Amino acid sequence: MIRKTAAGVVVFLLAWAFASSASAQSPFDAALSASKAKSEVSIEIWPNRGLFGYVESGRKKCETRRRVRVFKKLPGGKLRAIGSDRATKTDSGFIWSLKSRKGRSGTVVASVAATGRCAGDSARKRIPVSQGDYPSCPSLADICHLDQMKIEDDDHYYDKACPTFGTGWSGECKIVVTKGRVPYCCWALGTVRWTGRSATRRDFEFWAQDFIEVGHPKKPGPEFHGWIPNDRSPNFYVNSAKLPPWTESPKTEWYTPEVPGAAAGTPGGPIFLNWDATIDNHFNFYIGGFLYRKK
Repeated sequence: MIRKTAAGVVVFLLAWAFASSASAQSPFDAALSASKAKSEVSIEIWPNRGLFGYVESGRKKCETRRRVRVFKKLPGGKLRAIGSDRATKTDSGFIWSLKSRKGRSGTVVASVAATGRCAGDSARKRIPVSQGDYPSCPSLADICHLDQMKIEDDDHYYDKACPTFGTGWSGECKIVVTKGRVPYCCWALGTVRWTGRSATRRDFEFWAQDFIEVGHPKKPGPEFHGWIPNDRSPNFYVNSAKLPPWTESPKTEWYTPEVPGAAAGTPGGPIFLNWDATIDNHFNFYIGGFLYRKK
């Protein structure tokens, strides 16, 4: 009687364990899931062209060449695939992009599937039908239009640290900002600096200041940091654009995404840079285009 009861208990416990394993994650599977690196995918608007976004993770291999699949939400809630891309490295992160008429309006979803070492993720965004009007920078909108700025050199001819832009591998020149929308203009002091990193990359940055009173610190102005491919390129890729503490957006930072195929001066593309060399090695340069707000 005892043997029979004990055997029944064993059978019951085995059956319970089997049922539990079928309906619940094993400790091994739970540990494996917890060890996967968190991944995040985002969606941004590429006006009148399509979409782009970024893949972020604490594990680099979960960002590099990660496939992003993009879907559009249909009436009734179903999702229809509209394309995919693999994330590639840029200064602003691992970017994906998709040219698609179907992705220019409505609700879209971007998804990265889980892998053996990387967790999956998805993001949803509603794209407005109208994408033609953007506020002037500075703005807290996702995208703003940077009205053209004119920057002129100051004492270029006499400054040995300021070589000709086309011949100098690196240089630092004094500038003044004479055109643009407030608070990007106008500024009586400033510096533009460039440093060649390779044949296809030159760090490029400038910042502006102004006098207050003798013996007081100079009043800080706007600053732009980024890079250009070479001295003849109109592409100014902005990694960081900031305004000083006294403005309405002291903690906001802007940038330009490196969307493949996006032209300079257009949404999603770099800022348009026009360097105009004049007589006696003097110069002016102009910038304008679209900035994205960092989130």
